[in-house]
Amino acid sequence: MPEQATIHDQTYRHWNGSLRSSTMRWWTISWAGIKLIVQRKLLLLLVLGPPTIHFVAQGIRIYAFHLLRFAPLGPINPVLFHNFLLGQSFFLVIFCVFVGSGLIARDLRDHALQFYLSKPITRLDYVLGKMGIVLVFLSLITLLPGLLLFLLELAFGDAGDFLSRYYWLPGSIIAFSFLLTIPTGLLILALSSLTHNGRYAAIGFAAIGIFSPVVYEILHGIFRTTRVAFVSLWANMEQIGALLFDFSPRYQLHWGWSLLTLSLWMGVSIWILRRRIQGIEVVE
Repeated sequence: MPEQATIHDQTYRHWNGSLRSSTMRWWTISWAGIKLIVQRKLLLLLVLGPPTIHFVAQGIRIYAFHLLRFAPLGPINPVLFHNFLLGQSFFLVIFCVFVGSGLIARDLRDHALQFYLSKPITRLDYVLGKMGIVLVFLSLITLLPGLLLFLLELAFGDAGDFLSRYYWLPGSIIAFSFLLTIPTGLLILALSSLTHNGRYAAIGFAAIGIFSPVVYEILHGIFRTTRVAFVSLWANMEQIGALLFDFSPRYQLHWGWSLLTLSLWMGVSIWILRRRIQGIEVVE
C-alpha cells in the first residue's frame, strides 16, 4: 500500500518583532558601491594613481625646501595648499567621468531603482548612499592629501612658527575640499540620473567641466573683464578658495556671486535628482 503524501501547512506566521528606523540606511548603499569599485583594481589605479603622484610631488617639494634648503621651491604658505587642492580638481573630473557617471544610470538601465525604493529606503536614503560613494573617493583625492601635506609641513618645518601664523589652515583645507567635492558630486549624480547610459552623463560632465572655462575666455575676450568668471564652474571655486586661504583673488568678481552661482548649480542638481528618483517608497 503506497504511503500517503504529507502536506505541510505553510500559512502566514505573524512577525512579533519591532520595526526600527535607522538614520544610517544610506550607508549600506555607499558601502556596497565602495566595495564594488575597490574590486576593480585597474579602475582604482586610474582614479587614485595620478592624484597620489601629485601629492607625493608636493610632499617632496616641502621636504626639499626645508631639509635641503632648496629655496626656489618655496615659500610654503596657504597659496601652495590652495593651488594643490585646485590642481586636484582635474582628477575629480577623471573620477566623475569614469566612475560617478554610471552610479545612477546603471540602476535606471537595470530597473534596479524600483527594487531599492520598494524597500524601507527613501529617495533621500538612495541619493545619500550614492553621494556617499562619490564623497569618499573625492575626499581621498582632496581632503586627505591636503591634511597630510599640512602634517608634512609641520613635521619638516618649524611647526610652532607655522601654526602661529596659519592656525586656521586645516579649517580652510576642509572647507575648500567640501567646496570642490559637494557641487561636483551633486552635478555628476544629477547628470547620471538623466540617462540610462553612463557614457552620456560622462560626456555631459566633461562638457561642463571643459567648456565652462572656454565660455569664460570667450566672454573675457569680448567684455575685457574678469567679472564674467561666474560662468566657469572652476573659476567660482577658485574665487571662494582665495577667500578661504586669505590671498588676493585672480578674478574681479565678488566671492558672494561665486557662492550664489555654486548654490544655483547645487540647487538645480538637487531638483533634477528629486524629479528623476521616483519609485514606491515603503517607510515605517
